[in-house]
Amino acid sequence: MEITPGTLEFKGSFQKQTTESLTLTNTTSTPLAFKVKTTAPKLYCVRPNASLLAPGESLDISVILQGFAEPLPSDYKCKDKFLLVSLPAPELTDASRVGENWSNLESRYKSQMVSKKLRVNYRISGDDGEEEYETHPSSADVHHTESTITPPFRDEKVYQEPALNNTREYQPEKKIVQEKPSSAAAQASPELQRELEALAQQVRSLSSKLDENERSGTTAAAAAAAAAAASATRAVAQNNEPINGVSLPVALLLVLISFLIGWLIF
Repeated sequence: MEITPGTLEFKGSFQKQTTESLTLTNTTSTPLAFKVKTTAPKLYCVRPNASLLAPGESLDISVILQGFAEPLPSDYKCKDKFLLVSLPAPELTDASRVGENWSNLESRYKSQMVSKKLRVNYRISGDDGEEEYETHPSSADVHHTESTITPPFRDEKVYQEPALNNTREYQPEKKIVQEKPSSAAAQASPELQRELEALAQQVRSLSSKLDENERSGTTAAAAAAAAAAASATRAVAQNNEPINGVSLPVALLLVLISFLIGWLIF
């Protein structure tokens, strides 16, 4: 079988369908069945891709190249190939049944099988038809399911987003700051404890005196209680520095003194 041209060449910008033709001629004296295969079946459409040729008969085949989504770079190299296989088919008359009978023909006439490879060239040009670059083929393929090569204009980079851990890093520090007042309050000096115990003893003494003088209506005990409370407060203030405001024992003492004064007056 004779194939013309010897190289399948496509021209254009390749962003739309492009069709080129091949001419097959049966140069033998026997009817031939042929089949067209390609390394990129998803990129090309061949019509017909299988048929019969009588002795001396010629047939034109259309090869349609699907358009690319983006323009091809000027240095793009096409690596696609076509394979045309022919077998004797003296008993086959229906060209539409070549595909379903191909395995039988191959088993019977395998020794007479003829295979021819056809290279593909891309001649990239602009919309005005001006030629920019002619590509050169190689034995590898691109685009189809068996290929591991993707068009070079596709972006294959992978971007990673940095993790943000600033909030978690500062949380332990905030916790330490919040715990400082409670830790300082727990570290009160023994002298402060003694002063508080003495103050509590004075309060109990004043309370007993108030019980004795409750009916007489005198306010001397109230004055004494106020003076004692003021003295105790001054003593605590002199012996201890304030820690983040009024400490809990002093606050309780002030509440108790206010209660006693209110009880005496009213």
